[in-house]
Formats: sequence, C-alpha cells, structure tokens
Amino acid sequence: MKQLVVAIHDVTPGSAGAVVRLREMVARRAPGPVSLLLVPRFLGDEPWRAGHFTRWTSARAAAGDELVLHGFTHITPGGTSERELAHLSATDIGNRIDLGRSVLHGVGLAPGGFVAPCYDHPRTAHLACARSALTWWATRNGLYRKGRRLLLPSLGLGASSALKRATSPSIARVAAAVLAPARSLRLDLHPADLDHRGLLAAAVDVLDRLLDQGRELTTHARLVGAPPQTPEPVGGVHHFVTGRSHTLRKHPSSLPNVINRSQGGRRLESNHP
Repeated sequence: MKQLVVAIHDVTPGSAGAVVRLREMVARRAPGPVSLLLVPRFLGDEPWRAGHFTRWTSARAAAGDELVLHGFTHITPGGTSERELAHLSATDIGNRIDLGRSVLHGVGLAPGGFVAPCYDHPRTAHLACARSALTWWATRNGLYRKGRRLLLPSLGLGASSALKRATSPSIARVAAAVLAPARSLRLDLHPADLDHRGLLAAAVDVLDRLLDQGRELTTHARLVGAPPQTPEPVGGVHHFVTGRSHTLRKHPSSLPNVINRSQGGRRLESNHP
C-alpha cells in the first residue's frame, strides 16, 4: 500500500483557526492521521497555554494525529530569517529541541519527532537530533530514525511571493505525477495557503491526486516504526516517555537567550518549494 504523510506546518495558538480548517479539509477527503508541526514560541512572542486550542491539539493526538516539534521560534536569533537553525551549532540546536519539548510538555503535548522550519536542516541539526530524545526527524526528502533513513519526498505550495503563488501549484501537480511510483510521499500544508484562493484550490487538488494514487494516510513515526510518545509527570517536572525516561540536559531556566523577540507577530508565508 502506498502511503501519504500530510503535514500541517506552523501550528500555534495564533494559527488555530487555519489549522482546524486544514485538518477538516483533510478529514473530508480521507480517514487517518495527519502530522501537526508545533512551534513552541512562535516568533518568540506566542507561548502555548492551557486553553481551547491546546485541548483541541491534545484531543487530536489522542485520536491518532502526530505531534511534531517544528523548531522553537521559527525565526533566527537575530530575527532576520525564518530559517531558525541556520548557522547554529549542534549544541545550540539541541538546546532548542530540549527547551521546545519541555515547553510543550508543560501544557500536556508530547512531540516525538522534529522537522526544521523551512526544512533548513544543516548537518549540525542531524547531530543534535541524534543526541536528543527524539524518536525520529525529517528533512525535505528524508526521514530518519537513529541508524535508519527512508526516502520521503515532500510536495507543497509557496505563498511567500507572487512568483511562488503563481508557479508552485503547477510544480506541485507535476511533482505528484512524477512521484506517483514512490511508496511514501509527504504533502506540506501551511496556514498561509488559506490566505490565497488559488493556493487553497491547488492544495485540495494535489491532495486528491495523491489519494487517487491509492495512498492511505500515515505518520512519520509509523513509517519508521517509532513508538508513540506520551507525557508523564516525574517529580513535578514533565519528561518524555518513549519506553525509557529521559532528563533534559539543561533546565529551561538556564536557557534565557534562546527566546528572541521579533518585530511583532505575523503569519509566516509558506516557503515551499
């Protein structure tokens, strides 16, 4: 059976309405899970708190959707680029992974895998992921579990410029046809896609084309045989359970410089392709 991972990017409290719409759009077309890519402190200004959307996200995870860590702020320390991990050391990336998981765990959300913002995944990110308690991580065309790599090409749309909005739908449709023989594919959806009627129509069309290839929805973790993660309070501090306990290398309070504020909140435009 051919498989399809549908990944909804930039999941934050501020994008709640768009995320729910995208999730419902997928549900109307096929049963099965999707991957929700969570940003713990979007642009440094948007923390997760207990509330309706956090409960919705937790309920989706309980129903089988996959929670994924998607960077920490989705912006560089200097606030100049959405490519958060660019030029960071493995230690710095590892700190962001640990802190992001801890922040989300504090509201009862347990991401088990990692996808870098904008798929900007330098070599140092591979080192950081391998050293972390993550069970898997993914790049634009690959899916990794410690000691294992699977091919997972991704398709998506681009909303960040007029040129991308004009050309990415055709590129995605061609890619869907060319990659039809592939056993596993990933379709990336962004909240910003909903801001443009042509991109929304293209997203629906590409999803339908991929499903018409006989694909069933799955998750990254299922593809690599990784166990699901659940939060468990240990000594008053939440840790991640993957069949073994894990303690953060650094407590979040020792990482004050990880959070860097940007110039006001905004919705990130999707950077695909």
